Amino acid sequence: MDEGKFCARRKEGNRLIVRRIWVILTVAGLLAVAGCGSSVTRDAQQDFNPGRAAFEAGRWQEAVDAFTRFLAAHPSSPARGEVYYYRGLAEVRLSRRAEALADFQRATRAAGRALVDGGPLFGLCD
Repeated sequence: MDEGKFCARRKEGNRLIVRRIWVILTVAGLLAVAGCGSSVTRDAQQDFNPGRAAFEAGRWQEAVDAFTRFLAAHPSSPARGEVYYYRGLAEVRLSRRAEALADFQRATRAAGRALVDGGPLFGLCD
């Protein structure tokens, strides 16, 4: 395959990834706005706050690390969808498209489970 065709296929593949990320991001964002109940423990809230603060300050890698620690410490938290969503946004800023896409998919699945289980979509809304 010549270089021109390779580059064209790569660009098209990148466009598809970006399009998928934005679709999932939009769905996850709409779900986040839709449900702001709070059944999250105080410990979980305190563990979420450093990641959110780093995210709001634009410290993307610090935010990813903090959200990863949250997910390890609270694997069954009803807020995991929101955490995956914010971690995905930070990964987009770090140009980690594949990781961001995976986190947006996890956020969407977590939000869907919360709807089915009758719990809050996300528990850490302002």
